[in-house]
Amino acid sequence: MKRSKKELLESVKDMETIDKDDILFYISKETLQCEAMEKIGRYLTQEELDVARKGLEWGLTFDIETVYNTIIFEMIQNNRTNEKDQTTLNFEDHK
Repeated sequence: MKRSKKELLESVKDMETIDKDDILFYISKETLQCEAMEKIGRYLTQEELDVARKGLEWGLTFDIETVYNTIIFEMIQNNRTNEKDQTTLNFEDHK
């Protein structure tokens, strides 16, 4: 779907208002420790936390492209559904 220059400029303006440093996903040590306590009955040592950090980083970046593609695909699908619903509503208003 090709967008007009006006739409592109509007999306750039929208991007300027977004807090670019806002965290979208976060796992704290406390969360990890609670998971450890629930699953193995004890808290992790610092060495284990270091291993866990590496594992999380690897796991979350292993196939990040698939994650991004899925997120964007879902947003496009939702937008199309919303546009279709809006078109139906507008059509119903003009009957």
